[in-house]
Amino acid sequence: RYLEDLKNKKTLFPDRNLWEDKVVLITGISGFAGSHLAEQLIDLGCKVHGTIRRHAVPMHENIEHLRGKIYLHEADITSAERILSIFEEIKPNAVFHLAAESFVPTSFREPVRVSHNNIEGTINLFEAARRLDDGLRSIHVACSSEQYGLVDPKEVPVVEDLKINPFRPRSIYGITKVATEQIAWLYHNSYGIPSIVSRAFNHAGPRRGIQFVTSVIHRQIVEILHGKRDKIIIGNPNSIRDFTHVKDTVNAYILLSEKKKYGEPYNICSGKGITIGDYVKLAKNIYNINAPIFIDPKRLR
Repeated sequence: RYLEDLKNKKTLFPDRNLWEDKVVLITGISGFAGSHLAEQLIDLGCKVHGTIRRHAVPMHENIEHLRGKIYLHEADITSAERILSIFEEIKPNAVFHLAAESFVPTSFREPVRVSHNNIEGTINLFEAARRLDDGLRSIHVACSSEQYGLVDPKEVPVVEDLKINPFRPRSIYGITKVATEQIAWLYHNSYGIPSIVSRAFNHAGPRRGIQFVTSVIHRQIVEILHGKRDKIIIGNPNSIRDFTHVKDTVNAYILLSEKKKYGEPYNICSGKGITIGDYVKLAKNIYNINAPIFIDPKRLR
């Protein structure tokens, strides 16, 4: 039933006429969603620029196939000077702010660093937009369902209205995304910056980080198919997630920027929840696997 419901979904696509030859900046372009967003914008005829972090050994495997099609700028988003210089150099028509430390457990281990990166980095981006907004049509901030945090069963489905679904973030990461959204709202209302806000639920697909739950499950499925293991280990099987394919998620990012509903938040999701336990069972059925499922208390949060 879960797959049948998803098959009946309709997809809208961006208008190429609105994007062709536009200069677009993606912060975090080498990340999971950033790399897929870059692909779609290239297909729309955009001149795609992106920020990447400097590493001793350059490794950006998510965008290696895009070399020669995109323009890369080494930058730490916590450097206000560097972000402003990029804006001055390329004068973007649209910005997609995806750069963030997004793995929730990391925000528990390193709360100060994650807060500094996610919040100050966002302020730097909007300050650059405020100082140099000539030709800027949209600056999209990729926020998160983690902002909702603790949701009472009576509050489902989750909607954007905070009177119905207030923010109760349960992680430092969720708190930084609440701050990110508020920064976008403030700069739109105070300075007229064309802020676009999305609250994306879980997205999955090719190039997903190995530490995220779908990747953890899929990797174990592959190992079972190759005879390298005989069981599947997960955390909380009762945790409910709303999964969207990453290509649909970034497609929604682009559509939101087209619509120009400045300052208004939009949930990006499938509208269909599934427990992690049922997700594993679905994967087992698809691949005809009979391996038992074990719960690792260390993976519970």
